[in-house]
Amino acid sequence: MPWLTDDAVNYRVAQLVQESMCTSLGTFDFVLWHREWTKSGTVKDQLLKHIPLSGKIFLPRIVGHSSPETGNHFILWVFDFTLKEIRIYDSLSAHKTISDDDMALLRNVFRSSGGLQDWTVTCPPQWKQQDSVNCGIFLCSAVENEVQKHSVTAEPLTLNQCRTLRVHHASQMIRNIDPKDFPCTLQETTTMKDKEKKIQETDLKNKDSSIHCLAWEIRACLFQRATGKMLLFHEHIRKYQWVQCTTCKNWLHFQCAGLPEDWNEKDFFCGCSLNPDIDNILQSVKAEDILTDSEIKTEVLITRLENILYVPGSGDVDQHMVTEVILPEVVIKWLQNNNLCRYQAEMMLINTVKKNEGLSEAQEEEDTEKGSPFIVDSQAAADWCREQQFSGRITLPVVLDMDELEQAEALEALKTWDEEYNEYSPAEHFTFVFEKKEDYEKFCLYIVDKIQSICIISFGFHSMFKGSDEVSILKRIPIKYWNLTSR
Repeated sequence: MPWLTDDAVNYRVAQLVQESMCTSLGTFDFVLWHREWTKSGTVKDQLLKHIPLSGKIFLPRIVGHSSPETGNHFILWVFDFTLKEIRIYDSLSAHKTISDDDMALLRNVFRSSGGLQDWTVTCPPQWKQQDSVNCGIFLCSAVENEVQKHSVTAEPLTLNQCRTLRVHHASQMIRNIDPKDFPCTLQETTTMKDKEKKIQETDLKNKDSSIHCLAWEIRACLFQRATGKMLLFHEHIRKYQWVQCTTCKNWLHFQCAGLPEDWNEKDFFCGCSLNPDIDNILQSVKAEDILTDSEIKTEVLITRLENILYVPGSGDVDQHMVTEVILPEVVIKWLQNNNLCRYQAEMMLINTVKKNEGLSEAQEEEDTEKGSPFIVDSQAAADWCREQQFSGRITLPVVLDMDELEQAEALEALKTWDEEYNEYSPAEHFTFVFEKKEDYEKFCLYIVDKIQSICIISFGFHSMFKGSDEVSILKRIPIKYWNLTSR
């Protein structure tokens, strides 16, 4: 099962508290406070003015790393102004206190409400987490139990119970969403394609229709319309300037070709017969081709970043604007400076993306057909374990109880994990844990040494990943198996 993102957790928490007389903040609030606190020793009033006035405030947090900027685990702080109490909800029971530095920061943040003087910090009874991916679900459930005043015990929840809670929270999050905002069904998509086909047949008969623009075919025409719709983008523009390629005789709008309005040369070449190698072109690029010396100034770059990057709590700019609009546009503009028209630059960009996606899909298909060696070997090792007699307890990898999609997500998480290996890492899903040393050695002797299977092994319950020196070595060298045993 995938992790919940910050946005999902923040949304669900806000949704739950909205139904009561409580209020909530977001995971990014503490990050912003900490930045100001570290920089100047106080948090500016500007960052505090949006803190709601309420008898109870819910603050979800991301923890697990040395800096509060990042983390791998969700916890919840509940500020109860009636009882003068901060209640901590942590499904792994790893963060049951608040450090002196964090408490000093919180007193500064809530200085207008008495600075949290004479407050106490408690950890109420709460459900316990036994995996490394469902902390967001436990946080949302803690908020729901707190809001609805449900009393729970310190009961460890199974993976099936977590799945049930996940479905519950997901269904609640989308209950008020307009059905029109959901992706089209297969029937709706088929209907839309039929409608689009009829519209195109009509457009082809109109010589002034934008469908004749070469950029239309790659969905890069500035005057195209949404599939199956009659309304054009920039519909207020009634007259278009057209240019014909002298080689292929196809047409482009001036804007789609990247030509200025006063362009009046005799010949135009769209790049139809070119087959440029974008990799070679990019290898030849120099820094001065993108930024001039006069532009490489700290204050200039900072101003640019402030204008385009999204900072939580400071504006409505979508952070995807950078990767999905600005960066591609920069590449297109730069390619135009290398004697390519805008249409050809767009084509190069699209073909490169398709090429990379094709390589990724081919690799994924190959892995799917063969099956992950990690999963195959772990399953075989688990089958062997079930046939053996062990003197102590043994815990098999959780990943073996997952469906194919969940296994794929767990493998991807393991491949992309770049932090240290601890009890929160994705490796936990793949680990065989042995209570007795003789059982562990028996497993290693046959599974690892004799048949050389790829497995992650740990000896000693509640002591996984403590061999930090050994783990750091294993991350740097190619190995047949990961032995995460404590030394």
